[in-house]
Amino acid sequence: MKLTNPYRAELSKIPFLNDLIDGLIAAITSAWQAQHTADGAHVVITERGRTVPLGTWTDLPYVATRFTASGTQTFTVTAGNVQVLKYAQVGLTTTIKFAILGASVGGAASPELRIALPTGVRVQSRADAPYISLDNGTYAVGWVLATANVDYLIFYRDPPGANWTASAGASGMFGEIAFETTP
Repeated sequence: MKLTNPYRAELSKIPFLNDLIDGLIAAITSAWQAQHTADGAHVVITERGRTVPLGTWTDLPYVATRFTASGTQTFTVTAGNVQVLKYAQVGLTTTIKFAILGASVGGAASPELRIALPTGVRVQSRADAPYISLDNGTYAVGWVLATANVDYLIFYRDPPGANWTASAGASGMFGEIAFETTP
């Protein structure tokens, strides 16, 4: 962007005003160039050595082993069950969105279903959030937990932590959680 003072000739008798306008134009041009490319598009901002631009949502690739449960319970999720599973990072905050529908739960009943965190993401301090759980076809308000020294999110079907019910394609969860991550 090229700005010039269109009133330079008219203001030639007031030099300090021309200097003031030139200074303002230089400040605006400098700020513009810091945030835009030559064609006017915004520059990509990254931080903390990440290659993904600040705040960009990144899909987590489907991997069957990303989905587990506590004890000997199983949480079977197919690629088709994953409606949304993505994350974004800004500073030391990671936000994960999830929508898993039509998954299966088997084995000995337990209170925790789990989804592994993205590679390299480590929880700094505990964070909790409500979400919508689907337990064998029944919707309820569940509780998702991110906790330090654990590399997965923990999904309780409801706040008291009742066991998940065995199901064939009738379980899942959808919601979002944000948590502090390690530097």
